[in-house]
Amino acid sequence: MNIYRYILPVLLAGVAVACSEDKEETDAPVVAPDGYENGHAYVDLGLTSGNKWAIQNINATVAKFYGSYFAWGELYTAQELDPDNSTNYKFNKYITHEKTYFNFKAYKYCNGAYNSLTKYNNNESYGKVDNTLSIDETDDVTAVKWGGNWHMPSASDFQELIDECVIEWTRSYNNTGYPGIIVFKCKDESDKGRAIEERDSLKLTSRYSLLEPHIFIPSAGYASDSSIVMSAVDNGYWTSDIDEDEPYKAKVLQFRYADINITADYRSKGYTIRPVTK
Repeated sequence: MNIYRYILPVLLAGVAVACSEDKEETDAPVVAPDGYENGHAYVDLGLTSGNKWAIQNINATVAKFYGSYFAWGELYTAQELDPDNSTNYKFNKYITHEKTYFNFKAYKYCNGAYNSLTKYNNNESYGKVDNTLSIDETDDVTAVKWGGNWHMPSASDFQELIDECVIEWTRSYNNTGYPGIIVFKCKDESDKGRAIEERDSLKLTSRYSLLEPHIFIPSAGYASDSSIVMSAVDNGYWTSDIDEDEPYKAKVLQFRYADINITADYRSKGYTIRPVTK
């Protein structure tokens, strides 16, 4: 694994805790937003669905920052108190409701193991069956925190980005040192679905600059157990859908440089979230 950054756990009250990037820094976006929904800025990428994408992640102060990491369907990130997560409370030996670990032993919608799911499950081999395959609004941290028409993107929402936009991997967005993918609004039908490495196609990239409508999706890595791993090859963003074949997983937008796919990963892991609205 090509790890370019690793954030060590913070020790708090003797318990290892994964923490999100939460810097007190603000700067103007590279591209002016096309509008605001309930106080949060979005960019219109000209998508068939009419979706508008937020310019930053949940709990990120600016576009280049990662924001916070959430287990799928949970409303609280590391070091926050989650009074409704009895599994986490039990894992913490009934001492604190604080979110401490990103694993099934502390995951809200199970009884301590991947095969003891209590919600969002279509297979009795993995616990209680309710046949709910996409997230309820009350469990959608985007809807809860941002309100209005904001919600977690579905797998098809992300697939639309892949199919209808130009995506470029960059090692340093706007010379900030933050790597990730830049998703440009297409200028030409023939460009749709193009995903390129930085400066791999001078003819293409010369027609797409940071002055064009775009969003930046930073390489935020993921949270597992008590650590956050920052990696150029393992990056994911939660969708609102569980994996129907393995319901203890949820679907994720994953990118390894300019190789971008919809995959699935354990619901107990922590990923960042990019909101979308109409």
